[in-house]
Amino acid sequence: MLASLWGVVAVLAVATVLNLLLCLAVIRKLRAAPAGVAEDPHLPVAGTAVGDFTVPAGGAVLRRAALPGAVVAGFFSASCAPCKTTIARIAAGEHDLPSGERLWFVVADAGDPAAEAMVAGLSGSGPVAVVDGADPVLRAFGGVNGYPTLLEIRDGTIRAAAHDLDELRSLAGAGRVGP
Repeated sequence: MLASLWGVVAVLAVATVLNLLLCLAVIRKLRAAPAGVAEDPHLPVAGTAVGDFTVPAGGAVLRRAALPGAVVAGFFSASCAPCKTTIARIAAGEHDLPSGERLWFVVADAGDPAAEAMVAGLSGSGPVAVVDGADPVLRAFGGVNGYPTLLEIRDGTIRAAAHDLDELRSLAGAGRVGP
């Protein structure tokens, strides 16, 4: 009886040591993960430099070289319901975005009535460009592929990325880089 009890204690001790080693390996792996990796695969990664782009916006032309030091950029799809809600909040001034110039991009086909309504809603708060889903400007801003996408950019580098105005404000306000 005593021998079998010692056997159980030995098996449990080995299992405990293996569990401890596994936990330490997981912790080491998590610490080695690169900082600033976006949790959402549809958001650009914080720390990404904005690439070169040139795109017409109303009567002006937006270029990477002309970006000021602080920028808030927004990308909206004409077929996206949350985008319409976000644009309505921006148009009504119901936000507290990080400081900086605003740049807005509407992803749609030219002449799309929904895109025209989005442009009208955003036009009072910064330049608005209408681009198609394959436009190089989406790659220049870290490969935008989910909407809405809101970016805080400082000195040509994406500092924070979010799908929501409040989330972007909290990320930027907390001084965090990335989600």
